[in-house]
Amino acid sequence: MAVITQPTESPQITITTSTVFEVMASARSVYLGTSAEQPPYLQDSTLHEHLDFFYSHFDYGAQLAELAIDYPTHDSFEGFLEYIHNLPPTKFLYYLLGRYLSVDEVESLHTQLGAYDIEQLRRRLEQQGGHLTEELQQITADPLRYREQLVQLWRAHWEWIGPHLTTAASLWERAMAQVQKDLETTDWEIVVEHLLKGRRLPPQFPPGTILRRLTLIPSVHMSLKYFIIWGLGAATVVFDAQPQLLDSDGPLVMATPSLTGILKRTSALSEHTRLAILALIHQDPNLRAVDLAHTLNVTQATVSRHLAILKDAGLIREQRRDLGVTFALAEEGVQSLSSDLLRWIHSTGRGASW
Repeated sequence: MAVITQPTESPQITITTSTVFEVMASARSVYLGTSAEQPPYLQDSTLHEHLDFFYSHFDYGAQLAELAIDYPTHDSFEGFLEYIHNLPPTKFLYYLLGRYLSVDEVESLHTQLGAYDIEQLRRRLEQQGGHLTEELQQITADPLRYREQLVQLWRAHWEWIGPHLTTAASLWERAMAQVQKDLETTDWEIVVEHLLKGRRLPPQFPPGTILRRLTLIPSVHMSLKYFIIWGLGAATVVFDAQPQLLDSDGPLVMATPSLTGILKRTSALSEHTRLAILALIHQDPNLRAVDLAHTLNVTQATVSRHLAILKDAGLIREQRRDLGVTFALAEEGVQSLSSDLLRWIHSTGRGASW
């Protein structure tokens, strides 16, 4: 871990490692099909359902990182599982709701009937900049059950991925050294924008809060782009270590992307109707399946089949709104395809079995 001294008007910057966030990133890569292999625990239909629920929503699982923001010992995932298991239901919801409301306020919205006042909860979240999704509303009905489902899923994933993380430490160190070197010669905001693929840090909440602490954490299993956990005067960026390793000395040693995941996306993109669907939902995020069918002059069953293929490939995601289910382009799934394909090509030797 390194702490970088910055001018007084800048945040204190810490560069460190996290087994917890690495495991979270690897679980997301399994869901998206970009993992080098699929874990055997997915043969259990219950665990597969848990993975689908938590990682098809919550920004492909990135929002689940809120649960780790106050966990003090990031080198112990087993300790983290125990920590989550012992979280009171109100505290569990506090993190999943994005920490926009205080623990006390989340507790106060719990009625004497043992349920949450959903409409008041929705209003308060929206006033603070948050959003109550249908999945979060499901969790408010039985937070203990969903908490244990998440623990069960993460425990199974940890038992599979844990032994494979032995090489991560050296890669973390190399990525951190490169970022530290960049911070010594370049303004921190430019360095962070580079880690965020051209994006700036979101504004803090509540509005007007000054960023005082910034934590940068490399991940070697980051599929898509990054995790950002922000608010209340602090921001944590879990970034893709690969570009930093490519900029540093020495060969890059990373898991080869899954050929199955690459083929799934390229196959999904090889059909004219599916490309048209991607263009249409990018132009109008309020389109439903019936609207797409009418515009494309095909049956709704045909559109539903194409949508299922695109969703399975990680190229779109569902959005549940008052007017029904609509769809959004998962730009990260498209953008990561070329880099994953290049990594596979570079990592696959001549001795591979074709």
